[in-house]
Amino acid sequence: MEYNDIFSYRDGRLYWKESRGQAKEGKEAASIGGGGYLQVCYKGKRTQIHRVVYMMHGGVIPEGMYIDHINGNRKDNRVENLRVCTPTQNQTNRGAPKSSTSGAKGVVWRTDRNKWRASIRAGGKRYHVGLFNTIEEASAAQAQRSQELFGEFAWKKT
Repeated sequence: MEYNDIFSYRDGRLYWKESRGQAKEGKEAASIGGGGYLQVCYKGKRTQIHRVVYMMHGGVIPEGMYIDHINGNRKDNRVENLRVCTPTQNQTNRGAPKSSTSGAKGVVWRTDRNKWRASIRAGGKRYHVGLFNTIEEASAAQAQRSQELFGEFAWKKT
């Protein structure tokens, strides 16, 4: 499918090149899909916009690979914010889960030690980074270890 024939791209957004049913020429082609990603529906097939944008700019997405939002913002589909990655790399570039009580990735309060514990998961194992007096110290240590392990795919709080 040649997305460049169907959509025009401006600053991370897609617009219809011609009217098709309810889709009107010049209008933005986007709806919110699962997981908060923007998607487009064309000929009955839903596709995440970040994948369409990447392909429109000549990017080939190899089988089994993902498109990662470098800054972690699922709605920021500017081509310069997108890169190909493995599923594991995609997981490392994620912030703290919504269920996090500390609000910091890899940081939990240890009531038995009266300290903040920083840890990181890599290769299916959880590694202890250290115990800290403040959440800021624990978060900084976790971020540093993440950078050492994951390089450019380490989560960077924005």
